[in-house]
Amino acid sequence: RHCRRRPQNSPVATPPAPVPTVLPPPATARGNDGDDDDDVSDNNTEGELFHPHVQATDKQAMLITILSAMKSWSIYRGGGVCCPLHHHVDRLRRITKELKATPCNQGFRPFEFWQCDECGIMATSSSDRRNTISGTCSICMMGTIKPVPS
Repeated sequence: RHCRRRPQNSPVATPPAPVPTVLPPPATARGNDGDDDDDVSDNNTEGELFHPHVQATDKQAMLITILSAMKSWSIYRGGGVCCPLHHHVDRLRRITKELKATPCNQGFRPFEFWQCDECGIMATSSSDRRNTISGTCSICMMGTIKPVPS
């Protein structure tokens, strides 16, 4: 599916290098795992934003924050998985499937108080998502976290 899976009886490889904060372009054909939501090539630009006074968050910023969340998980190592990254992605897919099955929640909203003016990531405060040394957004390293106009 992603990369070659190692046989279950083979030794565990040495730990991989850390996941970069800037991701390479996605591989073209990875195959379909049964989900019909596999095309994440672009941000969805249809409809309206949940908060009309902000810009849409870049796909790259979404990927980086998902990677960051996965790095905070302590999960059991599964057999036959090619690497820790894809094992975490498989776990994320299963968790997402569970979230899709939950009842609708019309009250769910993204953070609405602060946003990076470059990548569009939302934040709970001016210090959330901000690099404490440079003052720039800790996700894209270029923008500034600014208050959302009301």
